[in-house]
Amino acid sequence: MLKLAGFDARLTWIGTSDLPYDYSLPSLCVDNHMICTVILNGKKYFLDGTEEHIALNDYAQRIQGKQVLIEDGKNFILEKIPEFPAQRNKESKTTKMSIAEDKLTGTSTIEYNGESKIMVQRIFSSIRKDNKNDALTSWIKSGDANVEVSNIKSPDFTDRQKPLQLAFDFKASSQVTKAGSELYVTMDWDKDFANYEMSADRKNDYEFDQKYYYTVQTELAIPAGYKVDYLPSAFKKTTPDFSFEGSYTNNGKAIIYKKTIVISKPILKRSEFTVWNSFIADINKFYNDQVVFTK
Repeated sequence: MLKLAGFDARLTWIGTSDLPYDYSLPSLCVDNHMICTVILNGKKYFLDGTEEHIALNDYAQRIQGKQVLIEDGKNFILEKIPEFPAQRNKESKTTKMSIAEDKLTGTSTIEYNGESKIMVQRIFSSIRKDNKNDALTSWIKSGDANVEVSNIKSPDFTDRQKPLQLAFDFKASSQVTKAGSELYVTMDWDKDFANYEMSADRKNDYEFDQKYYYTVQTELAIPAGYKVDYLPSAFKKTTPDFSFEGSYTNNGKAIIYKKTIVISKPILKRSEFTVWNSFIADINKFYNDQVVFTK
């Protein structure tokens, strides 16, 4: 179709991330997939027809950095698919909330980019039309029965180029505990990656679905008649391939919670499991602390 439209379109062989080879190995085992390359004004555009929602000049994790072989008459051209940093998949969540009747109530906006955006679009498009709102609600809640979601503002799920934004109202139960004159509050109940400890008897490396870049900013209004008695200490841990940074600050009117998680390499080697499990244990210590207000 591209050729009929007048474009210089070429068949292109590629091995996805499932294969650890490139074309320096003269074998049919090098590739397991085929895409298309369009050469336009001296630039090469790689088009993967199996990616239904991906933007132009964006590439799925499974082919990033992989060598391709492009047809060129009796010759061939070797190129590499661009590889993106974790920030390409940035997922950011901004929340404002307050305490009402022992519940946390407020509004949130989540912005998805890259691989995280494609995943949401893929799931949403696969749901029957009459079930889409329920499915979207369930996705936002992440299966948490303590969270109620309402007034979802849906974006255009067919837009490939722009970031995907979801905005919604919520009520969260079981995150505020009252004990005498004190309130104990959990501001982060998502606890991303809290359950990602690697089993000691696992023999193989672990492959993540993607590189991750999560940012969270949550503002909790200080309840009337209360003052801040305790804030968890800031925590930061960085390795060459993954990092976590979290903090709580008091601006006099509200508590500002910030969190950033970055996983910049999609493969976690078996030799790295001990360092990774220590990383997860430290994150959980931070997650399990609470903000305390007193009258």
